[in-house]
Amino acid sequence: MLPYFDTSYAAQLVLGKNWRTATPEQRKRFVEGFYQSMLQNYGTALLEFTPDRLKILPFQGKPEDAQATVRSEVRRDNGTRVPVNYTLRKTPEGLEAYRLTIKAFRT
Repeated sequence: MLPYFDTSYAAQLVLGKNWRTATPEQRKRFVEGFYQSMLQNYGTALLEFTPDRLKILPFQGKPEDAQATVRSEVRRDNGTRVPVNYTLRKTPEGLEAYRLTIKAFRT
């Protein structure tokens, strides 16, 4: 997933108005830290992921839209399904995700 995740854009959104006042070096360091944080927080879960647990839901947007949300469900070990949405945007390189939304659940 990470090769298709627009880490720089997502980091810019996280930093908000502070992005404008950050130096290029500060921005670079923040993007790298953000990327490493994503790896630490989601890496283990992704290693345990198997494709048979993922269900992509029907697309509800228009192909020409600049942004799109791909809705999916991931089945946990106990059988419950967790909604996971990926928000993508068109870039010169193609569609790239910049937001991952996982519905909170109780174990």
